[in-house]
This record gives sequence, structure tokens and C-alpha cells, in this order.
Amino acid sequence: MTSMVKRCLVCITGASGAIYSIRLLCALAANGVRIHVVTSEHGARVLLEETGRPLGYWLGRLQSQGGPEGRHAFITMHENNDFSAAISSGSFRLHGTVIVPCSMGTLSTIASGNCSNLIHRAGAVALKEGWPFIVVPRETPLSLISLRAMTQLKEAGAVILPASPSFCGKPPDIQSLVDTVVYRILDHLDIVDKAMTGEDPGKSAFQVLYYFDCSSACSSVGSALTFLSLKPIQTVSPSEGMTLPNGSSISMSSSPVSVFT
Repeated sequence: MTSMVKRCLVCITGASGAIYSIRLLCALAANGVRIHVVTSEHGARVLLEETGRPLGYWLGRLQSQGGPEGRHAFITMHENNDFSAAISSGSFRLHGTVIVPCSMGTLSTIASGNCSNLIHRAGAVALKEGWPFIVVPRETPLSLISLRAMTQLKEAGAVILPASPSFCGKPPDIQSLVDTVVYRILDHLDIVDKAMTGEDPGKSAFQVLYYFDCSSACSSVGSALTFLSLKPIQTVSPSEGMTLPNGSSISMSSSPVSVFT
């Protein structure tokens, strides 16, 4: 690509593990990547359930202060049924496409060659164009059908990167555990976040933009995460809908949605 600015697509589907997508978005924004985002209906619902806030809230925080040195971040949201979106064409060059978390339904559909929504199409485009295509499944155990679908995608050129965090570095909290997976994703996108690796702890807003209080969450298995109270940029009722900077409208959940302006 001729442009020096990286451009990546992050797709969020209905598998558990929404925190992986949020942390990846934070890392990409903090490193100056121009981010395109697509979420499935179930992906948005799971994210709301697991984080306590809708996707629009997190995108709002990133948009306003998630870029390098805490500056503005560049984020474009697309409807999952919008096949006319720029990202549905290989002519719109990307440095990488990531589906995180990736449901088995999405993984199997892309492996079969079917395209019933924009996320499926984005996966097909990444495979045919040959740029990094990373799928992050979290489901376990895996059926033979799922394993064969993964094999098909791997043979087609995808990177199968299960959400299997590493314990060798003795991560002190859940966020650090999650970041071991996010770091591997960044590695395959050829992006190095020096704040994450410890080379330059003060460099990136990634480390401070999104985090939670693990003081009680880590005390026992299954403890609920307590998220810090942050003020939304703007709240929109789903019945009202919302218009994004690219002119498209979107409704991400059945609850009021906080969006960037």
C-alpha cells in the first residue's frame, strides 16, 4: 500500500469474549490506525451484557481521546447488512481484517464461501485479496465440524488465533491476561504497541483508556467485573436511530446507545 497510515477492520460477532474486541480497538486507536468496525446484532448484545455498556459508548471514548497521545481517533462504523459499504470491496485496501470474538457460525459460514452479511463478505474479501485475516474463536470444546471449518480457513490463508491467554508472564490481573491475546493479534497485523510490551509505558493511551477494577474480580472464579463510571458522549434511543459520519444509520442494541459525535 502507498499510504503510511494503517487501516484495519474489526468485526465483532456473538461469541463470548467482548473484552478482546474492546482492548484491540483501544490498541489500534492508540497506535494511530484508522479503524473500521462492524458488529453483528448478537455481537452487540453480548458486548453490552459482558461490559455493561453498548459498543457506541466505547467507540465514543476512543473517538474523543483514544488516539496517539490521547488525541482524536479515526473510527468508521458500518451496518452489517450494508453490502454497499466500502469495506465490501477489495478495491478498498486494508492492512488487516480481524473477527474478534469470532462465533463458530461466522467462522463456518466464511469457510463455506457463503456471504449473508457484511462480516461474511469482509472475510471473503480478505481471503481473496491476501491481506492478514485473523479470526479469534473463543468457544471450547470444539466439534469436528468447527475444526474442519478452521482447517478450511487456514488452508485459504486465514490466521486462526484462539482466545487462549498466556500465563507465563504471570499477568497480575484480567486485563493483562486479555492483553496477551491482543498482543498476538497486533503482532500478526505488524503493529507493536510499546506501552503494552513495556518498552515505553507512557507512550500509549491504550493502557489507561479502558480498564476495570480487578480488586474483587480476581478474588474468586466467576466474580463480576466492576467497570469504572465514565460519562457517555451522547445517548441515543434505538427508536430514534443514529447517523454516523459516513452517512449511514445504525442501531446497536435494544438499550439506549452512547455514540461518538
